[in-house]
Amino acid sequence: MSAHLVDSEIYGHLWSTPEIRGMLTDQGRLRSWLDILAALAEAQADVGLVPVAAAKTIRGAVTGWLPDPAEVGELLDMLLDPHRALGSISRFIDDVVRAAGA
Repeated sequence: MSAHLVDSEIYGHLWSTPEIRGMLTDQGRLRSWLDILAALAEAQADVGLVPVAAAKTIRGAVTGWLPDPAEVGELLDMLLDPHRALGSISRFIDDVVRAAGA
């Protein structure tokens, strides 16, 4: 039994596409968060708020990397606020940038 029409084997194809369903998975959502963080860094670099090298390092760090959704879920349990998980991923990226010397 499906909780949502998009997940229904009977009706799912009427309400969504495989691409959209992929975006709405945990992995798709995490990928989008990381892409948004990288795009934000690039936009900030464009206006001089962060060094261009840092934005490039952030983009490089998130490209091809995806945190384990189960670990993110555990983090959410600790934080008690799903929106703060994005901040934790952002702090991780900051650590990567610092480690890369950008």
